[in-house]
Amino acid sequence: MLTDIEDELSGARTAAGELRQEAQELLAGGYDPLTAYMPRNSH
Repeated sequence: MLTDIEDELSGARTAAGELRQEAQELLAGGYDPLTAYMPRNSH
C-alpha cells in the first residue's frame, strides 16, 4: 500500500515538472498569461 502511494506521488511530481517546463517555454516564447496573448510565430 505504501509503495502504491509513493508511485502515485512520483507520477504527480513528474506531471507537475512537465507542466512547469511547458509554462516556462510558453513564457519564453512571448505568451502573456494576463491577456492570453500568444505570438503567431510560436505555435
